[in-house]
Amino acid sequence: MSRTVATLAVAALLVTAGCTGFFGGDGGEGTVEMYVSDQPGAIEDFQHLNVTITEIAAHPANATENESWVTRDVDNRTVDLTRLRGENASLVGNLSVPADTYEMVFVRIDGIDATLTSGESADVKLPSERLHLNSEFTVEANETVSFVYDIRVHETGSGRYILRPNAGESGPNQPINHVRQQHRRGQHNGSGGMGGGGMNDGGTTSGSGTTTTTA
Repeated sequence: MSRTVATLAVAALLVTAGCTGFFGGDGGEGTVEMYVSDQPGAIEDFQHLNVTITEIAAHPANATENESWVTRDVDNRTVDLTRLRGENASLVGNLSVPADTYEMVFVRIDGIDATLTSGESADVKLPSERLHLNSEFTVEANETVSFVYDIRVHETGSGRYILRPNAGESGPNQPINHVRQQHRRGQHNGSGGMGGGGMNDGGTTSGSGTTTTTA
């Protein structure tokens, strides 16, 4: 399987997400380890492609379209998608959610910092403020599920690029090579690595799927 994990992925020291919204039944809570990854696409054009994620939400399958989503803050997590190729992934949030079956997930991206291999800045856009993905998964009470949200960068022509979710490489039970990234927005060091002083998402996650760890 080919994908970049920015799998947009955080795990010995996990980021505990804050709660900004709530919907669900009364059957207890489970945990979703939310990873971000990158299907290669045009990623070879980039020296670095940093995206900052501020919020993740999931929609229960038994809810109507107008009912509330389960929404969680992830504290402006920034990941470099160029480090997340193949099964590489970075954990962006360890999310406590109501036990339920979910059918849709969105990721809100608040910033993109991209540099091409030529050293020039790149124009990378989003189809909207939030990337929507249709992917059904179930979280049982007191269970941990690892979910990969795969993102692909497409070249649209004239030096422009767009980010889109990739359903074929997203979902639970995906193999994950966990990549640690220490980064807050604005701390890129210009070499494709992460600047100091950020948050450490180190460690190996548990739950569904196969996870290994890379520094």
